[in-house]
Amino acid sequence: MGTIGGKAFAPMDAVAYFPGNISIVDFAGLCARGLSEAKPGATYLNMFLGNGFAPGTAHVGATGTTLNVQTLVVDSQCNSMGENASAGSLTLTTVASDSVSGTFDFTFPSGNLTGSFSAAMCTMPESTTCK
Repeated sequence: MGTIGGKAFAPMDAVAYFPGNISIVDFAGLCARGLSEAKPGATYLNMFLGNGFAPGTAHVGATGTTLNVQTLVVDSQCNSMGENASAGSLTLTTVASDSVSGTFDFTFPSGNLTGSFSAAMCTMPESTTCK
């Protein structure tokens, strides 16, 4: 729940990929598309766990934690804008070989995002286009 770049965020897909990344987006088929192939009009919530996937809670900016969180909003012309979370936490409740699930609550300069997710493990394809 929440807004990103003034736009209500309505998640439709979530994926997890090594070494410790989770992405939640407002369109279906992220695993097949990949992250470096931006989708015009899409909104992304990207979480980066520098220590990999392990059950428990990580906090943005906490000493000893390497959790970075950012949003990305791509317009119809493939221009993008993003924000980094200034505070918040990510709790991984389940870490399995094929999925990761948990909850999050993040504060950004333009607002707050909170929710839960279940992300299938994915091998992201290589691409550098926006289509």
